[in-house]
Amino acid sequence: MNGARAARAVCWTIVGLLVAWPVSCSWFVLRGDHGFAKVATGDTKTVVLGKMGIAHERRTAGDASPPWEACHPPCVERLWFRNPVSIVEESWVVDIDADGKVIDKTHITSP
Repeated sequence: MNGARAARAVCWTIVGLLVAWPVSCSWFVLRGDHGFAKVATGDTKTVVLGKMGIAHERRTAGDASPPWEACHPPCVERLWFRNPVSIVEESWVVDIDADGKVIDKTHITSP
């Protein structure tokens, strides 16, 4: 009886994880898309962080970064907001200028 109970517990745990993963992935996508849609050119960095939350990565002009991650003038800071539970790369990127304002934004997905 104890073995059957343990097997049921393992099965329900697996089922729970299989349900929780896509739900959490969807939540991160909706949160990212919703905040990203509200970010506008000219918004301050503080406003962006209020809409998007804490950036997962921050790149500055001159950082040793791959070309697709680098920040080039007039950008002085690039904020990366990533979907940490997605099986594909998904990021929302916001470029900030020397005045601390948004000059560009990009939504990146990669298979």
